[in-house]
Amino acid sequence: MPAFKPSRRRLRQLGSLLRHPGDHLRLYRTLSRARAAGASAPRASYKYVGQYLAASLTRQTRLAAILHHHDLVARLAAQHGNTLWREPFVLWQHDDEHGRRHAVSLHAAGLAPMEGECELAYCLDGKRLFTLTFAFVGGEIIGEAEGTLLFVGGLQGAYYAREELRYAARANGEIAAPTLLLLAAAALAEALGIVRLAGPSRRTQASATYVVDGRSSSLDYDELWAGLGGEPTARGFFIVDSLRDPAATAEVSGKHRSRTRRRRRLRAAIRAEMLATIQTALNQPGRPARPGWSTPVLAGSNA
Repeated sequence: MPAFKPSRRRLRQLGSLLRHPGDHLRLYRTLSRARAAGASAPRASYKYVGQYLAASLTRQTRLAAILHHHDLVARLAAQHGNTLWREPFVLWQHDDEHGRRHAVSLHAAGLAPMEGECELAYCLDGKRLFTLTFAFVGGEIIGEAEGTLLFVGGLQGAYYAREELRYAARANGEIAAPTLLLLAAAALAEALGIVRLAGPSRRTQASATYVVDGRSSSLDYDELWAGLGGEPTARGFFIVDSLRDPAATAEVSGKHRSRTRRRRRLRAAIRAEMLATIQTALNQPGRPARPGWSTPVLAGSNA
């Protein structure tokens, strides 16, 4: 029988556990609180020992990000119930004229767990076509903001799904799947009182070091965030005001004005529907809705 040979990753995790037992104990307790509150949370996590969330983060900031996320989710689940944090939670769905079902749902991170703790998935007839992975983090990890941010670690489309993605965009009024996921992220952020999204640049994205077909990523994150009105930071990240819609205030010109306005109205309607669904999940029977919440629209770069 061949001898067991642990992988480098396992050896790195074991070494970190031996050197920093207190850090692992803090994380274990935080994850336990989240599970006790009814939220989906792993029993243990060693992700912060290696590449996680962004290429430029240190071990301590990666740990701080995971702790912040699960501590926040535990408190939200304890205060408002765990409806939102039981996967899958469907934020939005509709059946098109051909009877095909489009849906955006919230899950624990599974497709790209090194890019965050939760994921938003866009599915067509139950088949996942696009995924946005994120975590709730403290603004100090990117050095430019205070309070909690919704940090988008990555967006990823399914392989060999180009035609289905084109169909989905046409069926949704020329609103692309990544745009729908960004709308969902903005709606979730606002419902939780988070006014900023953040994300990595092309240089700091967690999978930037993985090369496929000669490219580190098929998505240009610099272009993505710039299209959303994002402000670059000194540490290689972008910050986006989730209460502002750059496309809504841009001048409409050319021969497609009516189509552009129609697409804006549709984005606004979808965004408002997502927000209402999340607020319903957060506000349990007998609990009044929090006053003063508006319903701004965050436009995606591919809409």
